[in-house]
Amino acid sequence: MYLDFPEIGLNDDNDKFFFITDANWTIKSIPSVCQHISNYSADKFINKLHYSELFKADYKNEIEQKVLSTIEKKGKQTNSLLVQFNEQIKNNSFQLNIIIIYNENGDFSGLFGVIDYSTEMLNEMLGNFKKEHHQLINNIPLGIYRTTIDGSVIFANKTLIEIFHYESPKEFKKININNLFVESEYRSVAINQWVNAENYCDEFQAYTKEKEIIWVKDEGKVIKDNKGNVLYFDGILEDISLEKKADEKRKTSELKLKELNISKDKFFSIISHDLKAPFGQFISATQLILDRIDEFEKTQIEKLINLLNQQAQQSYKLLENLLEWSKNQRGLIKYEPKPLSLGNLINEIIQGLDQMATNKTISVNSSIQSSLIIYADKDMLSSILRNLISNAVKFTEEKGNITISKSFIIPEDPLDEKILEISVTDSGIGIRKEEIDKLFKIDTAFSTRGTQRESGTGLGLILCKDFVEKHGGQIHVESEPGKGSSFKFTLP
Repeated sequence: MYLDFPEIGLNDDNDKFFFITDANWTIKSIPSVCQHISNYSADKFINKLHYSELFKADYKNEIEQKVLSTIEKKGKQTNSLLVQFNEQIKNNSFQLNIIIIYNENGDFSGLFGVIDYSTEMLNEMLGNFKKEHHQLINNIPLGIYRTTIDGSVIFANKTLIEIFHYESPKEFKKININNLFVESEYRSVAINQWVNAENYCDEFQAYTKEKEIIWVKDEGKVIKDNKGNVLYFDGILEDISLEKKADEKRKTSELKLKELNISKDKFFSIISHDLKAPFGQFISATQLILDRIDEFEKTQIEKLINLLNQQAQQSYKLLENLLEWSKNQRGLIKYEPKPLSLGNLINEIIQGLDQMATNKTISVNSSIQSSLIIYADKDMLSSILRNLISNAVKFTEEKGNITISKSFIIPEDPLDEKILEISVTDSGIGIRKEEIDKLFKIDTAFSTRGTQRESGTGLGLILCKDFVEKHGGQIHVESEPGKGSSFKFTLP
């Protein structure tokens, strides 16, 4: 007698638990649904165990006797038995029916066991499984999601909802994922890459519910149907804002360390060269006067003394800048703005540089009235103006002109205040375009000699930039070789 397999779908979606053996009683097939009933999984049984090992010891003998008795009688099926699984999760009894399988010759070839359990029991077991599964998903400290290609949310776990500061899955599912991106076009561009790559990993900025910007890392997979059409995106998402801040802090620290090393190198360069050279010339000139004072005429002595005076002034300016720069690097210069007359301050500085300008017959004029009252740090502003005006004298030929003027920048927003811009313009030798970018950087700052071979270190403009920025302003230069320069800075 020959029997086909019973009319039951041999797949994991069947609502019955079944097993199939060969003629040696070894299990050949078992569905993964058994994991909802017991702690056994299919891979522990298939091609490994005797079918009776599925059941508790109390039931094994009875089951085997029923099977052997039915085979002896060439029966088709055993009577129903109430059994329990070995390592069963819950203490329920199940109804077991074993169908005997024969080949074409009527010889025994295996067993087909079907275990029935009620729909209520199945729902309870599956419900517990889903509950545990849901708890597991929500306890994972990563956001887990499933979304459609147009941005609709199909699923979001608790962590994902918390990352974006929403209250519940219901509230979160009302949003469109596209609206979370700070760069509105980011997702649509990224999807084109994701679809081709199937798996994706990106870092981007996103909005929380309160429009706070956070950094997130997104890793996922593109799920497609059998025709290659995108069904949805499954992925995990992590808030990496703290890591980004730490990375930014590290980069800032590295940059500051680099700047400190550059500053240290610059400092020693000035000490070893720029400061030493003027004193060497000063010593040589004074020694020459001492050795040949009886031979020199009055005009020759006056010329040498004038040279010594220029060297002394240059050395003093160098020391002044060096000390100011050193104090600023150590944070010893405090920003203390107060109301002051800009016109009066400029006139004081022009008077202080009068001898320097007179020696080159250079005219220095200011069009700024004393009635213009501004709010600024007097010491810092004095240093800015003194450096810019003395540089203008240094790089302007004899009988040249220097003008200090003001203008107001009108902001785009009419509610914002006008911005004061101060200009120091000269008729000097000008600056090449490739050198302009180097003027305000400590690592590339350079100095060239003036029209009368005046020396410098480049520190003055570095100080100007630092002090202007402490006022919340900006400094830049407009210049062409042979046409002079105009250094401009703003005071908001």
